[in-house]
Amino acid sequence: YGHTGASDKEIDDEKWGSRGTNGEALHCYYNNDESDADTYGALYSWFVVKRDNFAPNGWRVPTRDDLNKLDKYGEKIIKYFNVYGGFRLYDGSFRDKGKMGRWWTSDGDEVPFTAFAFSLTKGEKDLSIDYGLPTSLGCSIRLVRDK
Repeated sequence: YGHTGASDKEIDDEKWGSRGTNGEALHCYYNNDESDADTYGALYSWFVVKRDNFAPNGWRVPTRDDLNKLDKYGEKIIKYFNVYGGFRLYDGSFRDKGKMGRWWTSDGDEVPFTAFAFSLTKGEKDLSIDYGLPTSLGCSIRLVRDK
């Protein structure tokens, strides 16, 4: 789905860190290189998730509760999340493409500017819930269908 309002797709490390910690909705591609976009998609700051128009009608970013329900589907859900697009740290550096995927949930944490995500490391069979991640990280997004 479109990036709907997310800012620049090519942001240097310093700008990513300063703009991401100011609550800006940002997106980029791993290493600011669009050549893998069809395979890995984009990386987003958590503030993109909170935009009302991010997902198409009938779809949304999953909650932690959604993930707990999905977990019972085991291998089927792992196949859905087996795109290891890595992530972008708050300092703007990139990590773990091809080794790990990390996806935002729609749930913020109690600590300001932190949120929940989930991750999957290549070769693992279980999703991990990541607590208290800085909202300025760049993570992938997967959508679930509304009921």
